[in-house]
Amino acid sequence: ARWEVSRDSNDLQNSIDWIVKYDKIKPAENIHILLMRAIGYFVFSRDIDAAMRCINQCKSRCITDPSWKYSAAFLEAYRNNLDNAKQFYDAAIPTESGYFLPFQVEGFIAWILDIEPQKTQLNFCLGYLNEFFKNDSVSARQYYSNFLSSTYQEAFSKSAIEHTKTFMTAH
Repeated sequence: ARWEVSRDSNDLQNSIDWIVKYDKIKPAENIHILLMRAIGYFVFSRDIDAAMRCINQCKSRCITDPSWKYSAAFLEAYRNNLDNAKQFYDAAIPTESGYFLPFQVEGFIAWILDIEPQKTQLNFCLGYLNEFFKNDSVSARQYYSNFLSSTYQEAFSKSAIEHTKTFMTAH
């Protein structure tokens, strides 16, 4: 929780260290340890493959939990695979995930976008989350607008652009 507020790498490393220690004392079947490791791989070294291996282990342990689906969607979007990201979001959105998860996901993506503003495809993710999960069409419109105004638009998925344009026309 401290890391979610501070976004300080030392707080993240301390969280990972504590979870690893706890897992050694009482091995868990839950996926939180793997999710934290995936976050660590991504945040500290942008090792998307290692992070995705953790996410795939989460999938094998708890296929219905939406947390790993949001993480997989983010990693796919980061790699600019927006069609794959959209599929993971579509699989996650209908599930019960608790009230805070979409806000945590949005906060993390916005944080990465602040650090790496050239990753404008992440605006699509933020728009999609706001449109479908949070039912916030005002925020969705702003994120989608940022996505469409990107100078990298030609590299984006045609279906993501089409979805965004359809939303913008309707709202």
